[in-house]
Amino acid sequence: MLRTMETSFHKWEKMVVTGLDSTPIQVCNPRVTQSVFLHTTHEEADVIIAQQVVYLAEAGANTIRVVSDDTDVFLLLIYFYSIEKLTCN
Repeated sequence: MLRTMETSFHKWEKMVVTGLDSTPIQVCNPRVTQSVFLHTTHEEADVIIAQQVVYLAEAGANTIRVVSDDTDVFLLLIYFYSIEKLTCN
């Protein structure tokens, strides 16, 4: 499955996959690596998602997409958008 995903990514796109391990996996064509910089001990997905979005925004990502139907994720993203003074185009 990862091989198929790798071929559909443009060279500048990344996908971060979280799971039971405290260090998520990053898929960035053509490599699959552990994202040590996103290591976390938080167990709640909503907190992990917000942490990753803030990291990507501060790293200069042009586009960040979050797909979630969890209201907590939405509220955390608005909160961090405000306190980190993030901007969007």
